[in-house]
Amino acid sequence: MRLITDQPEIIAKFVATGLQRTFHPPYTALGWVLERGEKWTLVGGVVFNDYNGYNMEATIYWNGPLTRQPIVETFRYVFLQCNCGRLTAKTMRGNKTMRKILPRLGFIIEAELKNFFGPYRSMNALVFRMERTHAEKWIK
Repeated sequence: MRLITDQPEIIAKFVATGLQRTFHPPYTALGWVLERGEKWTLVGGVVFNDYNGYNMEATIYWNGPLTRQPIVETFRYVFLQCNCGRLTAKTMRGNKTMRKILPRLGFIIEAELKNFFGPYRSMNALVFRMERTHAEKWIK
């Protein structure tokens, strides 16, 4: 699997299509591809937006098993390259997979935003945060 950083529009479109969402600039993105000869297939992406100098928000979509490599590369980008002190992630209340994965990675649930993704309770947004100190095990 190889990290790509020079195709933010393609990565954002991949993530947006996978999550049935829309992204509006400014944003940046990281993507991971599987290569077979000269062909490559995008298998995962993270779109970063709402950067304020200390915090940024990440939206992830992955088509298949999520491995350690993209997790480490994502956290290194946020906390080392961008020098953020915090990373924010939102997921739908009804997304049980992400509700399990985010705490395992070190995210802490912070809030629930009513009617964020739609009119039903399962579409409320759960806001998670990761502070730099919680990411140390990943970025060493």
